[in-house]
Amino acid sequence: MQEAFIRLASQATTPNDCIAWLARVVRNAAIDAARSQRRRNQYENAATCTQTLLFEPAQVLSDRPQTEELQVALQALDEETRDIVVAHVWNDMTFRQIADAFAMSAATVHRRYEAGIDTLRESLR
Repeated sequence: MQEAFIRLASQATTPNDCIAWLARVVRNAAIDAARSQRRRNQYENAATCTQTLLFEPAQVLSDRPQTEELQVALQALDEETRDIVVAHVWNDMTFRQIADAFAMSAATVHRRYEAGIDTLRESLR
């Protein structure tokens, strides 16, 4: 978030839609951070031995999808669809705000969102 505010302060003009602009900047910073983390993990994994589990994961007595299952299902989506679903569901962004942030039409964002939700439902059954 600090990087986003630094970028905002260095802008010559204020963005038209600050929420969409902020979402785009934070999304790009998150992508950069994820790439950096992935590279770091690859280096660390190459340098260390694989570790055994110290305990078995607990059995869950619920029919609802668990966090791990949801994360796996989200990772199966393509990157843009995943970002659209996350922006709408967890960040409470409107389809218009997402469209501005991702440089798409609102109709395209809505179609990608619906397709992503359908894919998630299928994979979590």
